[in-house]
Amino acid sequence: MNEKAREALTKFLYAWQNKKYNNMYKYCQLTWKKNHKKTELKKMFRNTEIVKFEIVQEHPNDAAILRHDIEINVKIRFKDKTEFVKTLLENLGLSEIKPGMIIDGVVKKVTIIPENAPYKPDENGTFGVNPISVMKIERQLSTKKL
Repeated sequence: MNEKAREALTKFLYAWQNKKYNNMYKYCQLTWKKNHKKTELKKMFRNTEIVKFEIVQEHPNDAAILRHDIEINVKIRFKDKTEFVKTLLENLGLSEIKPGMIIDGVVKKVTIIPENAPYKPDENGTFGVNPISVMKIERQLSTKKL
């Protein structure tokens, strides 16, 4: 597994777990940051709480793309259904999730891309997490209410 990609993802997830949205933003992909402000990231994640995460493996990619897809297991508690969270859950087929419930699930492809500038992938660039990819839970292991 690429250590720089893993480090960027780990720091992003720890920042989310500790509600340090400015730190999360620091580890976002440069292209994503070009089009989104810190306040948008906070709005996306403030009503979800990562209870636990585990980095499982990196999935191989075409080397020409310079994209790293890393699988993670996550436990996420949904505190409230903002429009973003509601749409996300509906798109994932998880519309039955209520505030306070925890999803124990698998995210197959958290996308991490090294860039030296927005829209400029570079293997020697800064590794950044695409924050939208973190929320794409592909397989739900269980759901429970705390």
